[in-house]
Amino acid sequence: MTSSDFWTAASSLAQIASVAVSLGGYYFIYRQLRSSSDQLKLTAKQLTITAQAADLQALREFEKDVARHEWEIHASSDEEAKDHHYVAFLAFLEINAAAINNNLLQPASVEIIEKKIVDTISVIKTSAPRYRLLFEEARFDQQTFSNLIRLIKRAKDKHQQS
Repeated sequence: MTSSDFWTAASSLAQIASVAVSLGGYYFIYRQLRSSSDQLKLTAKQLTITAQAADLQALREFEKDVARHEWEIHASSDEEAKDHHYVAFLAFLEINAAAINNNLLQPASVEIIEKKIVDTISVIKTSAPRYRLLFEEARFDQQTFSNLIRLIKRAKDKHQQS
C-alpha cells in the first residue's frame, strides 16, 4: 500500500465517518422535531380543554346573571323598581347580543345564549305587554339595543329558512 493509497483510504473513511455523524445529527434533529410536534399537540389539546372550561364557566355565569335579573324584576315591590331592573336586564342582554354579533363567544355558547335571548324577548313581546312598551320606549334612537335587535332579526331569518 502506497502513501497515496493510505491517504485515499483515510479520506474515504473520514467521509464515511462524516456521513455517519451527519446521519446521527439528522436523526437527533428528527427526534427533536418529533418531540416538539408532540409537545405542540399536547399544548393545543390543553388550550382546547382550557377554552371549553372557560366556555362552560361563561355559560354558568350567564345563566346565574339571567336568573338574578329575572328575580330582581319579580321581587321588586313597586313598578318603578321593576322598570329599573327590567331596563338593566335589557342592557345585560344587549351586552351578550353584542358579544354574539362580534363573534366573541364559542359556537356552542352562541347557540345557547342566543336561544335564551330570543326566548326572553319572545316572552316579553307576547306575555308582558307593559314591558314590550317599555322596550319600545327605551329604543329612543337606532343605536339603542341595536345588537339585540340585530340578533333577534338574524334568529328570525334562520328560523324562517328552516
